[in-house]
Amino acid sequence: MDTAPRARSPGFYAALLQGRALAPTLLAEATSVHASGIDQVFGHDNAFGLGFGVDANGFGMGGLGGSYGGASRDGYTIAFVTGSMALRVVAERHFVR
Repeated sequence: MDTAPRARSPGFYAALLQGRALAPTLLAEATSVHASGIDQVFGHDNAFGLGFGVDANGFGMGGLGGSYGGASRDGYTIAFVTGSMALRVVAERHFVR
């Protein structure tokens, strides 16, 4: 399994914070709340910008299998990459026929 694209996630978020991937005004728009409400599956409050989950501390997005990439408003970036996609196999068994 190629984890290289996910492993570069912190660099992508660093580029966003440094204004190298989007202009600061575009990043501000993308990370402002455009939709919010109670998650119908997990039952907690969520807010989304344009392609990112957002909250007062930062923004980011998770992926299938538990991976996550994001950035804090304080300038830190993080990526968590799982070693398996077991959830994908389960989802395919149930939804792809």
